[in-house]
This record gives sequence, structure tokens and C-alpha cells, in this order.
Amino acid sequence: MSLCIATNLGDIVMWSPTLNQLETIGTINNGISAMCWSPDQELVVMTTMTNTLLMMTHDLDPITELPMHPDEFGEAAFVNVGWGKKETQFHGSEGKQAATQSKIVTSSTVSGKDDLIPRISWRGDGQYFVINSINPQTGSRVLRVWTRECQLYSTSESASGIEWATSWKPSGGLVAVIQKGPTACTVSFIEKNGLYHGSFNLPANKDQILVKDLTWNTDSSLLAVWIDHLADDNDPQHMLSTGWFHKMLIMF
Repeated sequence: MSLCIATNLGDIVMWSPTLNQLETIGTINNGISAMCWSPDQELVVMTTMTNTLLMMTHDLDPITELPMHPDEFGEAAFVNVGWGKKETQFHGSEGKQAATQSKIVTSSTVSGKDDLIPRISWRGDGQYFVINSINPQTGSRVLRVWTRECQLYSTSESASGIEWATSWKPSGGLVAVIQKGPTACTVSFIEKNGLYHGSFNLPANKDQILVKDLTWNTDSSLLAVWIDHLADDNDPQHMLSTGWFHKMLIMF
């Protein structure tokens, strides 16, 4: 077993814990801003410091290189059937519920604490992955869903306060992201087709916390939220069930 590490200078390094050895196995000339392996370890996706998307095999043989911020929406673009409202558009396998979800308010700003680094998360079956990145046209974060063949599938609705923490629910239904609004810090959910699917508030004052990361357990029944409480020296991790009850608070 080895740990694969990417640097922003573009080096891809393998570390063997048993031998305690580092080996540079490749270099991306444009630097690496994010990297994530597929669940089956057959593919690796990277974003570069020049806003390109790379997909490679497990042997780091290039498969494709694309712009990370294409102009088009993607394969799941809404089909307008003539009435001009989202309620009358086709929404694919997500069904009619997607049509009734409220749209979040647009914004061209990000948090002052945002590191501006992309985040990549794969769906549990490895058929799709999502990239949460800064849209250079708006200055706000946007989520783009890509297929395993590196075809753009969808682009999320513009949203106010979307932050970097991103985790695709392994069962495949929703992508969880953090959103800070005027009164609360919430976990918001985005569907594969880019539509907003609802949210719940975190049990903390939005001005006193910084959410560092999100992660699901393997059966999608629990969502862990890593929170840095800015007002004290403790660093708690909240665990919530899929019914969104506060299950556990771990201080470390």
C-alpha cells in the first residue's frame, strides 16, 4: 500500500509507509491544484494551476486534457418545452421534485477565508465526479459534474456563499457542500443535474465556525462535518445521520 501525493509545483509522489520511502513518479508542468483517484483506483483526475482538467490511468498515462471552465452547461442541460419555467422543464431521473426546489440566490463573492483551491469528489460507483472550483467569470464557486469518460454532465445553479468543502454521497443521490447565508451556515445538497435539493442548518453560530471538510461513511448513513471553532482552541467534528440529527460531537 502506498500514499499518492501531489504538489502545487506539479510533482506526483508515492510514499511507502512500510519502507518510509518517497518516489517521484511523474510531473505536471503546469502544476497541480487538486487530485483525486476514482474509487476503483483505475483513474486519477487532476486540476492544474492553469485551470485545465486532466484525466489519467492508474499508470499516469494521459487520457484527456480539457478546460476546467467550459462555457456550456453539459449533457443534462434543461430542455425547455415552451412555457419558460423550471417547473415545465425536463429534469431526467431526478423527477418532478427537482422542479419544485427553490433556487439559491446568486452571488459573485467567496468567503474571505476561502483558499480558492478546487475540490474533487467521486460518486461511490466511480461513474461520475464533481469539481467545486472558482468560476473565473463570476468569482464565485461553481460545481461541475463530469462523467467517467470526462464529458461534462452538468453545471450547478449559481449560489451565494458556497464554500470549498464538498463530498458526493456514495449511494449516488446528492453532493453535499457548505453554504454560508445571512443567518446560518448550512449543509446544502446539489443533484447530479446541477439543481439545488435542499439544506439543513449546522448547530453553530455561522460567524464563529469554519467548516474545513465534509465526508460520508461508506453506506451513506452518516455525514461527518469537520468544524474549526474560531472562538476557542477546540476543534470539534460533528457527525449527523441522514435524518440530519446531531449524532455526535468529537473534540480533538
